[in-house]
Amino acid sequence: MTEAIEKKNLRVMICAGEVSGELYAANIMREIKAELGSYYNVDFFGIGGDKMVAEGAEIIAHVSQTGVIGLWEVLKRARFFTRLKKQLQAMVDERKPDILFTIDYPGMNMRIAEYAHDRGIRTIHFICPQVWAWHQERIPKIARIFDHLITIFPFEPNCLMEQSWIASFWDTQWWMLLLKQSVSQHRSFLGVMVIALLSSLEVVAMK
Repeated sequence: MTEAIEKKNLRVMICAGEVSGELYAANIMREIKAELGSYYNVDFFGIGGDKMVAEGAEIIAHVSQTGVIGLWEVLKRARFFTRLKKQLQAMVDERKPDILFTIDYPGMNMRIAEYAHDRGIRTIHFICPQVWAWHQERIPKIARIFDHLITIFPFEPNCLMEQSWIASFWDTQWWMLLLKQSVSQHRSFLGVMVIALLSSLEVVAMK
């Protein structure tokens, strides 16, 4: 008779402020559940949209609210974003996530990642801010607040110069299509990378 595995709890805060990022977030959630569901009771919470909710996330702001374009639109909703930042900081303090995933959306996500990292929470960011194009002075800060970056362009890790060790390249779907590989394979590659990172950062340990 096989001995039942006593599941541990895994608290995953995941923040995607735009529709495109939410699609990746939902896929990451699905892969974590598929790979770790036998070992962990996974609790997802953060900001996102309907796809994340369908995967079991508790969200405090919807991408329809956060996915604004242009400085003027951001300024018009300054109070909303100030309040959201405080709510996310409170979520970090109260829920004490084991890992924070942030997807793209650097304006808000870098602030929350810095807040969480300063409190000892592991942080992984998906889709590197385009510091290779501008604002290269931000590289040291990015290296400080993120434990790891998953980049979507193969040249990006090298652009982080001496901090390149914190980044790894993941082939996005159009790379997979160029290689004539299926979307299911594409998703499994993401799952393997995410689980490997969670293990290397000592967030999870599977028996």
